[in-house]
Amino acid sequence: MKVQCRLFASLREKVGAKEKLLDLPRGARVSDALASLGLPSEGSYILLRNGVHAELHEPLSEGDVLSVFPLIAGG
Repeated sequence: MKVQCRLFASLREKVGAKEKLLDLPRGARVSDALASLGLPSEGSYILLRNGVHAELHEPLSEGDVLSVFPLIAGG
């Protein structure tokens, strides 16, 4: 299944792209998408699936848009 992944801030540099179209097996989860991008699932991210907060264990569907933001601390 095809899932569009959008990367933000430092993750763009780490992955080398703003967006990636992922071809994942049916039943893949958010954590599988991160793994296919070379990002550790134990990292700190803000994840949105189709604009709604997502968790690592959530299954993905054909045509989903997964947005991945690094967790940023500030003061």
